[in-house]
Amino acid sequence: MSQSQAKKNKKRKPKAVSQSRPSRKLDVNKNEIEVKNAEEEDSSATVIDQEKEAKNCVVDQKKEAKSCMKRWTICDENRRTSVLKSCNEKWRTYKKSITRKISTNNGDPRETWTYLEDADLEIFRQWISTDEFQVISEKAKASSQHNTNPAKVGPHGYRGNKLKWEQEMASGELEPQLYEIKSERGRDYVMGRRSKNASGSKTIPPSMKPIVNKMVEVQAQISKGDVVPGPGEDLLTMVIGPEHPGRTRAVGHDVGLRIGMQGTEKKKRKTFHDKESEAISYLKATLDIGILQCPN
Repeated sequence: MSQSQAKKNKKRKPKAVSQSRPSRKLDVNKNEIEVKNAEEEDSSATVIDQEKEAKNCVVDQKKEAKSCMKRWTICDENRRTSVLKSCNEKWRTYKKSITRKISTNNGDPRETWTYLEDADLEIFRQWISTDEFQVISEKAKASSQHNTNPAKVGPHGYRGNKLKWEQEMASGELEPQLYEIKSERGRDYVMGRRSKNASGSKTIPPSMKPIVNKMVEVQAQISKGDVVPGPGEDLLTMVIGPEHPGRTRAVGHDVGLRIGMQGTEKKKRKTFHDKESEAISYLKATLDIGILQCPN
């Protein structure tokens, strides 16, 4: 090898591999991975937060439901029935009042019930103008016509009119037959069915006259001792028949017999053995009569 070639070989040094480019790629990859990891952590954190919020919402709803149950659950079955009856009756009265005000065009219902909204009121107007509502209304009117002596106590009921009736009785200006009826429930039954005459004063209508006369007659018999009310009976039941369970006439639709007819002797339920003994005694009496009537 000549000296010139040796010098050229010495000058030709191998190129050093630059380490900077690979390190930049690694740094970029690391940054991308860190960004991705951070995004995944953020997304997982948001998911966890959403799950926590959903759980908290469910817990809050359960707590609210439990609190509502504590406020509204009534353990006593009789009291719960009474409350539901009262709520149902008040809701029906409320709807009747709004219907009457709209159908007669007697002012704007929102003047009386300021909390009513236009949309809800419009829906109610549409409902009472449908054929379905008219059919229900006509059916109710036809059913009410079968009642020959309907109560005329208004929304206050018997209990709300009791003080006014006591004042009328104290005045001494009522019809004499009302003072002959000693039973408070029987007297309230008649007072709640009076109608106004031409002069504006309330009198006993002709359809009630037979019942009132019968009450006066039975009251006189009870006072003399000729008639004694049986268990679960008083003057009113002796004249117009027994009561139906769940309400008491001349007291309230939501008052049961146990409260509405306090002071009267309770009617005892007959057991199977009582009915059996009655049947046996009846058969014995029938056989004795048959034996006596048989010829010797």
